[in-house]
Amino acid sequence: MKFVRAIRAFSFTAAIVPVFIGSLCALLFDATLPMQWQRLVLALIGSLSAQTVSNVVNDIVDSDTGLDNKNNIGAANALVANVVTRREAMGIVCAAGCIGAAVAVVLTLQIGASIAYLSLIGAFIAVFYTAPPIKLKYRALGDVAVLVAFGGLITLGAYICQAETLDQQHVARLAALSAPNAVLCVAILHANNHRDRKNDARHGAVTLANLLSPLASQAVLGALIVVPFVLVAIGVVLFDAAPTLLVFAALPAARDILSRIRSNNVAGNFVESVAKLHAAVGLLMTLSLAVQVALSRNN
Repeated sequence: MKFVRAIRAFSFTAAIVPVFIGSLCALLFDATLPMQWQRLVLALIGSLSAQTVSNVVNDIVDSDTGLDNKNNIGAANALVANVVTRREAMGIVCAAGCIGAAVAVVLTLQIGASIAYLSLIGAFIAVFYTAPPIKLKYRALGDVAVLVAFGGLITLGAYICQAETLDQQHVARLAALSAPNAVLCVAILHANNHRDRKNDARHGAVTLANLLSPLASQAVLGALIVVPFVLVAIGVVLFDAAPTLLVFAALPAARDILSRIRSNNVAGNFVESVAKLHAAVGLLMTLSLAVQVALSRNN
């Protein structure tokens, strides 16, 4: 159980959802493609391995710098809480890294160099999101890194695992269908950073949330909750993707979050509420894509 806490398994929907979105988009765009189940499983393992590395390296660095400590929200950090030792944390990083590397090699041999390139970029982001000397998170680049990783790399990698190539005519459609999930991943990060603005600034972490004024950061957070639904609506109009309207079933949860943002009630379980919204939207988007794939193959 302590290792489950150390790897922050509750956050794994961020790595799982884009794999299913990318895989189902490949099948939707080409009705002749069969589902490559082995590659789907490998893509999931690779994605989860990368997120595990990122999560644990993040906790190690934040513990070392004092950004996470027993006097702030950092008490949830597995090292700060003495749930795992530093040696155990490093062991998790090494094990997850080796698993991810093995998956990348297997998929590269099966598919080609494109998987190797995507894997290398993903590994770079996973490690240097917080690790020195680059420390993307500490240089106000964390939001960009999350958008690239969870919006582009994982989705594109999963797509290529099924289709092996990406036709240029499908780029915009793939981006439109993956963007809502990606924006909500950024919303989780920004919710966390908005809550921790003062503590982050005190320990030298420069985030978008503490670069902005409190009101501007609050406005950005609200926009990150609303924009995914706008993007879904645009996708429905542009790409005749009516089943994705299923995502609007998550609107009540979004409305409750927006109410908390307006009252600046971002303590307690607020970040978890945003994460649950992401999971709900991701599940609904996955279901809608599965419906579209089924309909396209029955016609």
